[in-house]
Amino acid sequence: MKACVTGGTGYIASLLVKCLLEKGYAVNTTARDLSAAVSIKNSKASSHEHDLVVDEERWTDVEFLASEKPPVSKSLAEKAAWKYAEENHIDLITVIPSLVAGPAITSKVPSSIPIAMSLVAGNESLIKRLKSMEQESGSISITHVEDVYHITTDFEEIPAKTMLSSEKLIKEGFHFKYGIDEIYDQSIQYFKEVGILQK
Repeated sequence: MKACVTGGTGYIASLLVKCLLEKGYAVNTTARDLSAAVSIKNSKASSHEHDLVVDEERWTDVEFLASEKPPVSKSLAEKAAWKYAEENHIDLITVIPSLVAGPAITSKVPSSIPIAMSLVAGNESLIKRLKSMEQESGSISITHVEDVYHITTDFEEIPAKTMLSSEKLIKEGFHFKYGIDEIYDQSIQYFKEVGILQK
């Protein structure tokens, strides 16, 4: 089976690529930073010798992205992806996760983990961002990165354009593997491994 994962050097996508490779998929991905892509290509999960990366010069209009704010360009890119998928009869899954934490395989620490860990690390500026998120949404929803990418790999048949809340996921048989204790235990361990927290 084949899969294409956009933004393959990102936090969630890099782990999704790894998971799909472990399940035997042939994976293509896009990447802005080819040096970061090498770490995914050479990850222990990849026994494939073929290239996994198509760089943005072939897939992305860089001038357009540079002229737009990232949330706008991401929204427009997703709309274009849905249109393309419909026109070409391609199964497409998009996930809009909550605050995501847990270990990473990226070369840089993903921005969501320090926000999630701000209370533990005592980072006042990130605590303000966490409080701002709570004010905007009324609560802080946090999900383990593995649970996020398993949403896309555990369901063989997800109807196109399905909006899945946590409640809907659970009704469909999805089980969140990680609770808040495991999310923070693994995030703390990850922070120790990358030298942000003392061991």
